[in-house]
Amino acid sequence: MKSRLLILAATALALLVVAGPSQAITSGELDNGAHPYVGFARNLQFSCSATAVSPRLVITAAHCFTFPTDTAWVNFDESFRTNPFPSSSFHKGTWHADPQFCIACKPGLVGFDTHDIAVIVLDEPLSLSAYGALPSLGLADRLGKGAEITSVGYGVQELIPSQGGKVRFRDGFRMRAQSSIVSDRHNVADEFLKLSAKPTGDNGGTCFGDSGGPNFVSGTNVVLGINSYVTNGNCSGVTYSYRADTASARAFLAPWVVLYG
Repeated sequence: MKSRLLILAATALALLVVAGPSQAITSGELDNGAHPYVGFARNLQFSCSATAVSPRLVITAAHCFTFPTDTAWVNFDESFRTNPFPSSSFHKGTWHADPQFCIACKPGLVGFDTHDIAVIVLDEPLSLSAYGALPSLGLADRLGKGAEITSVGYGVQELIPSQGGKVRFRDGFRMRAQSSIVSDRHNVADEFLKLSAKPTGDNGGTCFGDSGGPNFVSGTNVVLGINSYVTNGNCSGVTYSYRADTASARAFLAPWVVLYG
């Protein structure tokens, strides 16, 4: 089906697929501590990237996990392979998706994935050197086309062909890459950022395992969007990220921020 080509950005890859995380940074570079508040989130089946915006509140994508109030764990190491699950580096919490989240409720891109935002409330507070920040209402509209974006995540950096026609994934490290808003006038602009994923110059993009990870306004800790889906299996061309600056996203986040922000 055509809609199946709209691969969920972090299509939270099953952890049974040993080397395959959700969606990951391509043509980027090691984060090297630039974004200590970006983490690797997982339950017992799937994994994504995520952002801590306070000691107990982490934001990610709604498509990452399956069940309401699912238990999740978040790791903020530069590589989640340094202290493998279930080490003490994984912080336990409870995942809550936007109750309006839906896949394929309506035809077309906007119907394929809507309200793709969730939070993880940690059982115990973190002690990080810094935290991500939420955007002001309508910030993406004010920035407009061409605005520079920094995407961060733990997803696939490279798809490596191997014998038998299978593909191996190289992942596991927190990576960052520069991209930009390629259009602010498209049919899902009111809900999603449309970002360049073409690896040219210093630019890069997101891939499997980066889902749920942040798209920062470059040079800041402001989470403008949340990695949501790509449109092909090569993680090239453009990617779409759920806007964190809309009235809808802010309405979902508001009570959680009041309680845990």
